[in-house]
Amino acid sequence: AGAPFAAMALYGLHWDGAAPLPEAAAVWRGLFPSYDSLQRSLVDPARRVMEWEETEGLLLPLLGEALSLCLMPADGGATLAAGNGGLMARLAASPPAWRGAAPGECWLRVEGPALAALLRETCAHAAEEGWLPDTTPRELERTVLPLLRVLEDTGRLELTANRTADGLSWQGGLAPVRGDDPPEQTP
Repeated sequence: AGAPFAAMALYGLHWDGAAPLPEAAAVWRGLFPSYDSLQRSLVDPARRVMEWEETEGLLLPLLGEALSLCLMPADGGATLAAGNGGLMARLAASPPAWRGAAPGECWLRVEGPALAALLRETCAHAAEEGWLPDTTPRELERTVLPLLRVLEDTGRLELTANRTADGLSWQGGLAPVRGDDPPEQTP
């Protein structure tokens, strides 16, 4: 509590426009400007005051609904940011369980099934749009997409790095994805 931290999560991609837009969120305390200082520094014509779950926040439209910077104060003096209003509404209604890290600790968690689904969708769109030279959606289905089954079966990969006097100490492991983790709320 009170220690500086930052966390980020990629929830997916929007494919409504010419290029994919990330559906991402972040939360921080003490490492970047606070919600209060950001709120004071943003000019009125560019921002809209919004409310998510009875908490006032800000929305800065960038590229329509698919990409808008949303900011909201979070518990313990943290600031929550999301890439669009829909994601901010979901996070405000059911905040993810951001795992606390000790000072000097950095961790990465990858949900294998969710990442495989994102890569499958991304590759399929890229092939349909002609972004993968000499690769048709049918060829992709035959050669590349079966490899994603390995990623689907890995479950959750966690890596942790701790700062030591000699540099960094790494540890990691694989675990099955828990059934009580709703996929849409798992960062």
